[in-house]
Amino acid sequence: MPVTEETINDFNKRLRDLIVDAHKCNLQLNYERSPLDDVVEAFENELWFSYDLDRENASNQRTVKVLWGSESFRNQQENPDEPSVYEFNTEEEAEAFRLALSEADGYVEWEEV
Repeated sequence: MPVTEETINDFNKRLRDLIVDAHKCNLQLNYERSPLDDVVEAFENELWFSYDLDRENASNQRTVKVLWGSESFRNQQENPDEPSVYEFNTEEEAEAFRLALSEADGYVEWEEV
């Protein structure tokens, strides 16, 4: 799916919803996105945003990309096929975050460790 103004608007709406859900479970979510022209030129059908779990340790910040074609997300790291590990204080917090991500991206693989 090509990145269009409508795609960007849909992405921003999903991200706003995710931010609201994250705040409901006491998580802070920050994101950055390149201007539309940069996204189209650099990634074609990918949009990037970063979020941060608002913990004392700054290493909790993650950058993820949303692949509109496959409706999945992956981490920006040396091996993007490796899953991330997210730590939460309670099962309710973890579930709220999982649901928020699922609704925002359309598809999230989730495995409890």
